Amino acid sequence: MNGYVIALDQGTTSSRAIVFDSVGTPVTIAQYPFAQIYPKPGWVEHDPMLILETQLRALAEAFEKSELSPTDIAGIGITNQRETTVVWDKNTGKPIYNAIVWQCRRTAPICDELTAKGLGSYIKDKTGLLIDAYFSGTKIKWILDNVEGARERAERGELLFGNIKTTPEDMFAKYPVRTLPDKAAVTRFAPSPTGFMHIGGLYAALISMCMARQSDGVFYLRLEDTDKKREVEGGVQLILETFRNFGLPFDEGVTENGDKGKYGPYRQSQRAAIYHVFAKQLVQRGYAYPCFCTEEELAEMHAQQEANKENFGYYGKYAKYRDCELEEIERRIAAGESYVVRFRSPGSIENKVRHTDLVKGKLELTENDQDIVLLKSDGIPTYHFAHVVDDHLMHTTHVVRGEEWLATLPVHLQLFDV
Repeated sequence: MNGYVIALDQGTTSSRAIVFDSVGTPVTIAQYPFAQIYPKPGWVEHDPMLILETQLRALAEAFEKSELSPTDIAGIGITNQRETTVVWDKNTGKPIYNAIVWQCRRTAPICDELTAKGLGSYIKDKTGLLIDAYFSGTKIKWILDNVEGARERAERGELLFGNIKTTPEDMFAKYPVRTLPDKAAVTRFAPSPTGFMHIGGLYAALISMCMARQSDGVFYLRLEDTDKKREVEGGVQLILETFRNFGLPFDEGVTENGDKGKYGPYRQSQRAAIYHVFAKQLVQRGYAYPCFCTEEELAEMHAQQEANKENFGYYGKYAKYRDCELEEIERRIAAGESYVVRFRSPGSIENKVRHTDLVKGKLELTENDQDIVLLKSDGIPTYHFAHVVDDHLMHTTHVVRGEEWLATLPVHLQLFDV
């Protein structure tokens, strides 16, 4: 038997495991309640280890009742308790305090203090959230301030809360090399839903589709939808309708009923965690760094470059935070300063890069020396970074696009190299 799905429903009062068959019918349900802890009026806690224990028991019972084995399971879905907060020891995996439940109001005074300081707009701009004890930020602060030695341990890097543990190697395993015929082309059309489709985009999509069809490859649709400010209402639907009206079927990608294919999500707005994994690795390897430049500083830099008749951009002597000391970086982040993550370009305009284009032939271009932005201050990637990660993981072999993109080719080649 195969094709079963298990849902692990981690509720506020119990842990449940539900097995569904291939048509969505529940096969069996196992459920174990766990104790609610009320230290004071308005305070609510859970024992994190009891949550884990009851969820494992529910899972084991679901397997036993359904007479299934792990090999029968096609997928697992997990729900959680929204903003319930746990801080744990990095080395042992054990919590340092009970889980503070989403219902708990103990941090309301902290929220009132933040509101009184006029930080409501600042926090909403940074997080999209209102100041409220429901959310996890003030819960973490309470634990660090009230559990003996917690803040010092956190500053030494001994504690974790929702840290990125996924590595690029994990991502490569999740998105393995495609099993296709030799020389099969994997192509894509990757529009942004910021306006109407134009004939140039359709032309590129047609060529991409034909390359894949003629080589028994794959043609997929990916939406580069990270620019939410410019996204137009109905833009995604318009793209899908245009594909259908012009007879351009794709093998994988975004559909009106969700994603089709094993290499998704196919919307960049749903892949933020993937980009963060690779950004973290680039920082660790010295190929990226946080930049705290304000809009005013960047404008002043631009004016100086214009006056000196120099190339515009963030590079060389103008890369103010390129070699910032770790202590300074930590101080600024701790103070809540806004920052972006920039690429530390290893290039020089004195050098040339060579590339063979299937249409234009052999090209020789000036090497990139710009420290471009990889992640914006809200954690969303720029196009340059996102498409390189996506094309690599989706194993794209050929990219068809307009000649106007040749100017950024040296940047993209550098990112692929690192």
